[in-house]
Amino acid sequence: MTSALLAGVLFAVGAHSMAYELPGIEACDSPSSKQCGLVLDPTGNVVDETSGKVVLSGVSSAAASDSYSLFRIGDKFVLEFQNTSSSKNWAVLIFKYVNSIAAASDYMFLSQSAGPSGPSWKGQECRGDVALTQVSTPFEAAYSSLCGGKTNDVYIEADQNKAVAEARQAGLVVTIPVYESKRAVWSKASYVFVSNVLPDAGAMLCIAGCRRTQGTQRLGGWIDKGLWIHATLRTDESTGVVGNYVYLKNQMPIHVDGTIKQGGLNLKEYGVNRQSVASFVGHQYGDAYVGVWASSDGKKKYSFFLANDPYQ
Repeated sequence: MTSALLAGVLFAVGAHSMAYELPGIEACDSPSSKQCGLVLDPTGNVVDETSGKVVLSGVSSAAASDSYSLFRIGDKFVLEFQNTSSSKNWAVLIFKYVNSIAAASDYMFLSQSAGPSGPSWKGQECRGDVALTQVSTPFEAAYSSLCGGKTNDVYIEADQNKAVAEARQAGLVVTIPVYESKRAVWSKASYVFVSNVLPDAGAMLCIAGCRRTQGTQRLGGWIDKGLWIHATLRTDESTGVVGNYVYLKNQMPIHVDGTIKQGGLNLKEYGVNRQSVASFVGHQYGDAYVGVWASSDGKKKYSFFLANDPYQ
């Protein structure tokens, strides 16, 4: 994204003073990093750093408007494509690399088109768990294996609720069809690209229709539209919800516990000596939460937004 575009977004959302990025992202575009396990080399191949084996080939094109990047977040790799020409296409491939095999779990692509009320984005997402058998580019292989070659990139309006309205103040919101390859069924999902007017894999949060693990939620968002946060919440049958959150600017864990039930979120935040110092009280909309963070002394109250980390 150009600095001019980003500045426009930050100005539009007012209090957001810095661009949002999911924590724990490692760039894997340099063969000399020796940290990721896989790297995207200058010839456009994804290579095993240790063995030198080409894992995915033919990633890049010669078009000047096309850009490619590889990053790692946790145990997953994310291969991202961006086209910055007038057509503005974007795609992302999420996969794991285990026992020298790349196994894809998610493939998403978006394209921008002109609409009656301005530019709009449409596309689709395909989910599964398949080994990538490459017969062409990695993206085409993912489309074949995860999507089954099926296309359903229709434009879908996002649901009208508080979570979507809040997300739109912070960045680009898109809703797309989702193909579940294992069950061969279609559903839909909504995403926000925080701090952006273009899709960005490093700043993507899932608002509804998310794919997530049972028992644990990783959530990203903000308090008061200017303080970026990331939370990890675990559901325990006996104790309810326990976990912590961090402000991305300092990464110091803050303990929380409470409940998430019947569409409501109620968490207490603790300081030193296990004293309750604040609370999160809100409602669930899809897979996102919107509500009010308040200090225990009643002197501070701010709105908050939390949505699912798509790489959990």
